[in-house]
Formats: sequence, C-alpha cells, structure tokens
Amino acid sequence: MAKHKWIQSVARKIEKRGTAGALHKQLGVPEDKPIPVARLEAIKARLGEKENLTEADRKLLHRVMFALNARGK
Repeated sequence: MAKHKWIQSVARKIEKRGTAGALHKQLGVPEDKPIPVARLEAIKARLGEKENLTEADRKLLHRVMFALNARGK
C-alpha cells in the first residue's frame, strides 16, 4: 500500500514548487502529448556519457530519470 503512495506526495511537492510540466517545457513537447520513451532514453544516454554536467543538464537528467521511473521503465 505504501508503495504507490510515494508518487502522490511527490506530485504534491511538484505542484507546490510550480515545476509541474517543466520537462515538457524544457523539451518543447505540448503538455497534452506524452513524451516518447525513446526520446527520454536517448537523452538519458547522451547525458550519461558526459563527464561534467552543467546545472541545467543535471536538472534535465533528474527530470528524465524521474519520468522514466514514474512510468515504470
């Protein structure tokens, strides 16, 4: 039961911070369209190869990893 509850608390925190839809905006994908998993995997692979990530790259990688984990991939 507690396993599915974590996403609810995270969703509340995201809404409170005002970062809901930030990955969609960052990738230029409309919020009503899903982000393709292949695109998320490609971004993850590209950023995973870099040695020194900028702060923007770190945020993007964090958002991509969360999106993949939330989808169960």
